[in-house]
Amino acid sequence: MRLGAPAGVVIDQLQNITCCPAYDEGRLVRSVPDAIAHALAGDPGGDRPTPAPPAAGRRPPACPECGGGTFMAEGCQNCVSCGWSRCE
Repeated sequence: MRLGAPAGVVIDQLQNITCCPAYDEGRLVRSVPDAIAHALAGDPGGDRPTPAPPAAGRRPPACPECGGGTFMAEGCQNCVSCGWSRCE
């Protein structure tokens, strides 16, 4: 943006990047760049459909390496704590 790129171009580049997804008040935030895109757009949660967080009492599968929580990204199960990936 300092070099004159329109905000819309920057938002399009950052939006929907998935790294360490998290839920913020029931809304999916796919990564820090995704959150920045929504902040730049003035759209804190987005109007896109958001998958529901895991049902109460249901936990994501545990990491076989460290027992930490896991998440799915690009078809691979990944560990939030130690970085283990089923695809590696």
